[in-house]
Amino acid sequence: AKQITERAQQTYADDLVGTAQIGALQRQVYARWAGLLDLSADPAELQEGLLEQLEVDRTAIIESIASIRASDSDGQQADALSAFERAVAPFEADAARALQGFQGNARQRAVAFDLVHSDLEERFGALLTSLDGLVQSKNASAEQANQANASAYASGRNWIIALTLGSLLVALAVALRQSRTIVASIRSVVGAARALAGGDL
Repeated sequence: AKQITERAQQTYADDLVGTAQIGALQRQVYARWAGLLDLSADPAELQEGLLEQLEVDRTAIIESIASIRASDSDGQQADALSAFERAVAPFEADAARALQGFQGNARQRAVAFDLVHSDLEERFGALLTSLDGLVQSKNASAEQANQANASAYASGRNWIIALTLGSLLVALAVALRQSRTIVASIRSVVGAARALAGGDL
């Protein structure tokens, strides 16, 4: 029972860590997209530290991917994480082109604006789809772990019940044997007492 409880607690802790990491990744992706949209709305934002924040967001996404990959001990998120990485690469390539364009002249800024609101918007949609796949993969992994824990719990419970019933049967058998021995001894004493009472010495 202790091993089952420990396994369930570890699985729950792993699920929490993985879910938190995916949640953080979602926030970082949305923050990066929001920053790009803000920049396309007003390239003057470049002066207010938006480029630095966009770089922080990009770095955070890379770190989150590495963290999720490192915490995926059973490898069940590997395919979904790879699909996400494949979606991130073109998104980031276009984002870099847009950022470079926003720092250029009026014509380059116009091209960057078009890029953000066309190709980059499509890539963001693909990124969200792959992120949903990662969430679904994590949910499926958690469900599978929960089913394995439920199975282990049921198996452990059945063993405990079987051992308890077996112990009760052994105790009952021992009690019956002891009671027969005691009853036989009492019958012998009663027989001897009757014989004495009848004058049989």
